[in-house]
Amino acid sequence: MQKLSREGNLPGIGYASLPMNPANNPSQDYSFNNVTQSNCIMLSNLFDPSEINLKTDPEYYNDVRRDVLDECNSLGKVDKIFVDSNSLGNVWIKFADNNIQSAKMAEAKFHLR
Repeated sequence: MQKLSREGNLPGIGYASLPMNPANNPSQDYSFNNVTQSNCIMLSNLFDPSEINLKTDPEYYNDVRRDVLDECNSLGKVDKIFVDSNSLGNVWIKFADNNIQSAKMAEAKFHLR
């Protein structure tokens, strides 16, 4: 747990200073001043692993990858896509050429879908 606390990081960047339960202090401002933008995003809940039968649909994860790639290519060139088959539906996308704007558009496009 000590390694995960990030206490050795620069001041104001780690998460160790946040209380464990923000609901205990709703007046506290939990915004981050130095948020770094990225050309990588993670989409969650794209599939339910409990409903996947690889015996009847062995290409399921490849199909998810192709579908996400098709949708994201309309927003910008995609460098990598990783479908995490050991998750609750997570798909990681990295846009090429450090294209942060494409990542923002993809986040907006997939949000609440």
